Amino acid sequence: MAETKTRIARKSAPAPAPKKDPALPRTNKGRMRRLKLREAAMDLLKSHSYHELKLEQIASAAEIPTSVFYHYFPNKRTLILELLDEVFARFEKTVVQAGPFGSFENGVIAHNREMLKLYRDNAGLMRCLSEVDEPEFAQIWRRKLNMWHDRVGTGLAQFVDPEHRNEVELAALSLTVGGITEMIAQELYVVQNRTLRHLLPDLETATSYVATIWVRLLFLKPHSKITDGRFDSLLHLRDLD
Repeated sequence: MAETKTRIARKSAPAPAPKKDPALPRTNKGRMRRLKLREAAMDLLKSHSYHELKLEQIASAAEIPTSVFYHYFPNKRTLILELLDEVFARFEKTVVQAGPFGSFENGVIAHNREMLKLYRDNAGLMRCLSEVDEPEFAQIWRRKLNMWHDRVGTGLAQFVDPEHRNEVELAALSLTVGGITEMIAQELYVVQNRTLRHLLPDLETATSYVATIWVRLLFLKPHSKITDGRFDSLLHLRDLD
């Protein structure tokens, strides 16, 4: 009998009140504090690795008690993932809005500029991708990178004669030349390679440099030893006017 009463009591007990979402402050003060924490993390990542960065440093830079950090983010990982999501969403929107290539040179320049600009403006966040051995970090970037490669491949398709067009080859070509851009962006803005920084002191110079490499790679004349019918897309890009 006692057991039955206990069961009834458990069933009729009021449900606990749902916890408030720490990511959605309702007051102007809360929204401002949350923004300051985000800005502090972005700024500190310029000089600190992901693993070096401490919650105490973020809170101190935001002029907020460390204990208050947990009102807005459960941990550092959540904060960094949010920043990555937003940066990559803006990157995707900009790339999509760029539209078709138009002329080959303009398309190559526009798409490479956006990749280089992403690394230049978010070097600390981009460094996190190589520092954190966690699938979710890598997958977020991989999805956006694949989107960028798809846009590049679609753009290159405009300059291949239809009878020689091969979508698989174009996708591989985009991965190849796009990998060059990403490597240069990584070395220039994340690693801060001295040679590249001396050669490419600003975004437009870096964009011109990468675009020049693309054009020279893509428009090399086919050699007789490799004109055996393989890689038609690569061998039949029309010459620039």
